[in-house]
Parts: sequence; structure tokens; C-alpha cells
Amino acid sequence: KGSNASFLALIPKINHPQSFDDYRPISLIGCMYKTIAKLLANRLCKVLPGLIDERQTAFIKDRHILHGTLILNEVIEEAKRNDTVFVGEASWDNVLVMKAMLRGFEMASGLKINFSKSSVGIFGADSNWVLDVAHFLKCRQMEIPFQFLGIPLGAKSSSCLVWEPLIKIFESKLSKSKQRALSMAAKVTLINSVLTALPIFLLSFFRIPQKVAHKVRSLQRNFLWGGSQDLTKIAWVN
Repeated sequence: KGSNASFLALIPKINHPQSFDDYRPISLIGCMYKTIAKLLANRLCKVLPGLIDERQTAFIKDRHILHGTLILNEVIEEAKRNDTVFVGEASWDNVLVMKAMLRGFEMASGLKINFSKSSVGIFGADSNWVLDVAHFLKCRQMEIPFQFLGIPLGAKSSSCLVWEPLIKIFESKLSKSKQRALSMAAKVTLINSVLTALPIFLLSFFRIPQKVAHKVRSLQRNFLWGGSQDLTKIAWVN
């Protein structure tokens, strides 16, 4: 008797069945088959991640075949709405592949990519090599660090360059005109409800340096108590 042998039960669909089409077949598989299948599945799940490519969106736990379609649609829509960013290892092989991809896009779509508005930036590479890549792609060399989706890339998190845009936002929000026009209660509301939430996005990626945190607190304190960079007033805090 085979391990995959099963019992076949025919459940009638109508009251007086006359042919096989009037029955609903249900296969009752034995426990031996289920046990062997479960053992094989548990053993294979440990080695499948190393055998299946990471870009494969099926056959592995927490990966679903629908993810590939959803991700592809998101990438296409993002490329239509915003600037497209290519990220890869700094090597000539990747540069040649990227050039071929862009050329294939031009041939398939009939559109022409404006390389004069494009730029290339490489982290940790020799500046001469970056210039050679930019000359080969006929585009500009990117200034590093640069902003992408509100995150500064290419600079250390401890560098003040990362937090300089945030400081400028605080300085614009805490202008002297608002300081004179708002009451004490309105100033407290502005600081607690609005300004305190500004650095949350950056803080989810980087640890704020002590110098920057002191600068932010100083701006908030001077705005609340009427001080400025040139005039220091007492902060009456309990």
C-alpha cells in the first residue's frame, strides 16, 4: 500500500444521483502522507532561503507571490511621479548595466533621457573615478551630502550638516515677528505641538548630537522668554 494512498468518498449533490457528475468527490488522505510531507517541509524550510534567490517572492516564509506584482506597480508609479534613483555597488560592471538599462528604456519607450539634468554620486570612491563615471554617463557629478526624501545622504549622523536644515526650519518658525505677536500661551502651544514634532523624522534615523540638541533648546527657550542671539533673558522655569 503506497504512502500516498487515500480513500475517495463520493458525496451526492442531489437527492437521486444518476451519474458520476452528480457526486462530489472528496479525497481522504492517510496520516502517513501528511506526516512525511510535514517532515520534509520542516527540513526544507531551513535550506530554501539559501537556494532561492532573494528576489524570488514565493516558496519562502513571509514571502508571497503577490508581493512581486505590488512592488513592481509601486516602482513604476514612483518612476512616473518622481525622479528615479539607481542604487548599486560602485563598479564598472554596475555602471555598464545601468547604461544598458537606460538605453533599453529609451528604445522601448521612444523617450529620450536628459542626462544633463541627471547626476551621479558615489560614496567612498576616488574623486577621479567619479569624474570618469560622470563623463561616461554624460551627466553631472552629484554634490555630497544631498537630500533624498528628507534624509541627508553621504554625511555622518554626528555632523552638523545633517541637522542644519532642521535648525533653519526652527529659526524660520521662531522669528521675531511671531515672538511679538503671540501670547505666552500661544508660544507654549507652538513649541509643544508643532516644533517638538519637527525632528521626529530625522530622529528615527539618526541620533541627535548634543550640540544640536542644545541649539534647538536654546532657540525654543529664547522664543518663549523673548530672548535672541544678541540678547539673553532669564528663563523662568520651575
